[in-house]
Amino acid sequence: MTMIKTKSVYTKPSQDDGSRYLIELFWPEGLHTRYAKVDEWYNQLGPSYDLQRFEFNIGNWDDYKAKYRAELIADKEKHALLQQLAAQARNGTITLLYGTTDDERNHANIVKELISKGLS
Repeated sequence: MTMIKTKSVYTKPSQDDGSRYLIELFWPEGLHTRYAKVDEWYNQLGPSYDLQRFEFNIGNWDDYKAKYRAELIADKEKHALLQQLAAQARNGTITLLYGTTDDERNHANIVKELISKGLS
């Protein structure tokens, strides 16, 4: 059974998190590495700089999601990392960490949905 969770990297780690993967292009501001308890930092899976800087707009969330998904699928390296995460999730719980405090509108939820529905 595939178990993928998402969580803000600023939220206290827990035993139930399983393997913790940070998927941010840049290390989150003000976060000490010891506190984060990140097993692996996949900065390649974070939204591109241009997408983060110029495209992100809560009011246009659906458009942002579509562009981010397209980035993930089009890039062979990113696609391979997504496949690795999918395999990890089949073997145990994984938690995808994001660097914001918005539990609903964050790119970790987009990655989770993409992995859960199967990569195309």
